[in-house]
Amino acid sequence: MKRKNYIAQKRLIIMAKTKPAVDVFSESIKSTFELGILMIPLVALGLGIVATIACLLILAPFIIVMLMAPAILVPMLIIGILAFIMALIASSAVIQGFYYKSVDEYLAKKKVSVEANLRFAISKWKNLTGVTLIQAAILFAIILAIITPFLVAGVMPMIQASPAIMETMNTGTDAEILLALAPAMGTIALGFITLMVVATLISPLVFLWFPTALFEKKSALDSVKAGYAAGKKRYLRNLAALFLMGMVNLVLSGIYMFDETGLLGLILGLWVELASAILVVKIYKEG
Repeated sequence: MKRKNYIAQKRLIIMAKTKPAVDVFSESIKSTFELGILMIPLVALGLGIVATIACLLILAPFIIVMLMAPAILVPMLIIGILAFIMALIASSAVIQGFYYKSVDEYLAKKKVSVEANLRFAISKWKNLTGVTLIQAAILFAIILAIITPFLVAGVMPMIQASPAIMETMNTGTDAEILLALAPAMGTIALGFITLMVVATLISPLVFLWFPTALFEKKSALDSVKAGYAAGKKRYLRNLAALFLMGMVNLVLSGIYMFDETGLLGLILGLWVELASAILVVKIYKEG
């Protein structure tokens, strides 16, 4: 009886700690309007610019070698590009780690220790990079598995009927051209819609991998396992919260189209990135 009461009390505590999706979403949006937290995306933007320049400088020795020894141009080009990509991934992971650590510190203490948080993220660079690469590999596999059948189904009929389609493209009216391309375009569009749906459905299972690697003393693989288990535990609530944030991003994306200067798009992009980071940290800290 005592054990049952203990379990019941523990469940009540967990339920009280776990906020509904609308609450955690609204709190995340509200937190973005606090003046102190706005420095985080600005510092992260500056770090991103510095990191990009540093990654480009990595290519300099390879370019010099290619100019001095044209015979090994192709191998040096491949190695240089791979080194650039890996440096970019690692630096991006560190900056994201700094971002989450700074958000967590601000939410808890209403302050941001830029140098300390950056050092903390750098100390975790191996695990953060490992989790980032695992996420990228899984995303690539999902894209390949979903989009490839739709591309084949859409493009193959066009290839088989290429003479007729080329004739329509050359001599047909706009309506006839659109009608000839509609099946392929519709099939490919359906593939991308399917990809978006699948990505949305699996997002609650993967979005806690990175903060787990950042805040806990776990390897990349252990962080993936623990993050997956945490996301699965409150799947529907997390899915709803991520969906709400995704809708905000979708609405703002429509505004970007009317921004000729690009400044408004940059500001809104930084804002929704901050709101998303706050949402992730809040959900992670619930345990």
